[in-house]
Amino acid sequence: EPERQFTERLGRHQELLKLLRHGDEPANISALARQLKVSRRTISRDLQDLIARGQLDPKTCPEHSE
Repeated sequence: EPERQFTERLGRHQELLKLLRHGDEPANISALARQLKVSRRTISRDLQDLIARGQLDPKTCPEHSE
């Protein structure tokens, strides 16, 4: 179970990076949650993880950059 969750999270992170690195607009958490079929909370947590690890520019998600 933990391994499956890790794999799903990793795949979601890769998809988020792909979607957000090519966009000029800030992240739309609701739209991303619908597109990836997860909760808004999950997307928020994923964005915070990606920013903390330096994989995503904080300007992409201003509400999560602090």
